[in-house]
Amino acid sequence: PSAMAMRVSTMLVVCVMVTFVVQASARQCDRDDVVKKSGVRIPKDCVELHLRKQKLAAPDVVAIAADMAGHPALERVDLSWNAIDDATVEKLCDALMANDVITGLAIELNDFTDRGAECLAKVLETESSQLQQLYTGSNRITAGGVHRIAGALAQ
Repeated sequence: PSAMAMRVSTMLVVCVMVTFVVQASARQCDRDDVVKKSGVRIPKDCVELHLRKQKLAAPDVVAIAADMAGHPALERVDLSWNAIDDATVEKLCDALMANDVITGLAIELNDFTDRGAECLAKVLETESSQLQQLYTGSNRITAGGVHRIAGALAQ
């Protein structure tokens, strides 16, 4: 192989290794890391929060939202399949408004309506929001709620 091909090959290997190290160092947290007898707390080094299908009570999700607000590292949150209602989505939206790090939120298969969709649209419209991935499927959102979120994305 030519010297140029060897350099490109070496660069690709280095890039793959650096990517792997960065991804491996990202802490993923689950229920055991967050829900304790003393209360609900997201560890400060948590980058991904995986709480899908955990049957979390509304007060637990509200406590998680409060911790999300000023969290310095949290980038992705999955709260799907937890029976989250409109009032709880509003608390999550308050947290998203106060956090400029979170880029992904999965809240599909919950129980919120157009009222929750309206809150999410307002988050998407803010300049400080870093939200790039929003999963809301299989909730009780009507076409009006979908159009509201789509309109916020179009801005």
